[in-house]
Amino acid sequence: MVLTNVMLSMIVVIISFIAGGVAYYIFSEQRRREKVKIMEEIASVLINYVLFIWLAKVILNFSLFIREPLTILAYPATADAFYLAFVFSAGLFIYHSGKKNADQGDFIKAFSMVFLITSIVYELVQFVWNNDESSFGYLLLLSTILIIFLIFERRVKIRFLAMVLITLWSAGMLLLFNFYPVVTVFGYIMRPVFVILFFVISNLIVFFTVGKEDEHDRY
Repeated sequence: MVLTNVMLSMIVVIISFIAGGVAYYIFSEQRRREKVKIMEEIASVLINYVLFIWLAKVILNFSLFIREPLTILAYPATADAFYLAFVFSAGLFIYHSGKKNADQGDFIKAFSMVFLITSIVYELVQFVWNNDESSFGYLLLLSTILIIFLIFERRVKIRFLAMVLITLWSAGMLLLFNFYPVVTVFGYIMRPVFVILFFVISNLIVFFTVGKEDEHDRY
């Protein structure tokens, strides 16, 4: 039963990300080659995140992994593994960005759109299919942020817009904690400490990797 639920959740996540990717590909005004390149980069980041979740599971349960390795890999990851995977992914992204010494504005912009649409699709499924009431509040938050993103994506610099989106998401999550006993993102339970960590790390990533080549954008 546990494995069945995990498989169903994975299928929903995959379908949601496909929907997010398709929406970005259809509505983005970039050239086809650029869109394909960015989609490949997003896919790479997501694959690395999944691998980091598995690595985090092993690190957090190392003694059990030594005794029963298949047990650790078969069962779903905890929220702590999700948090640790985020730290690993952020570190890897910063490393690659510094190595390339290239502006990541277009990637951040595309990833924001894919993440928002993917999350909306996923939470909509949870709300309709599983009658998850907490998904409704998160849906409202995501929809609001997506509307703001679509309105201002061509009117402000990417760095400023990304920081605004990160701030709105973080503040919105902290607000949701006051209305719902449990708030989840892709099935992982969120905690205030992680939201604050996400806010700090994500803004640092945007600050140091975005804005090198966006002087043409209006502020």
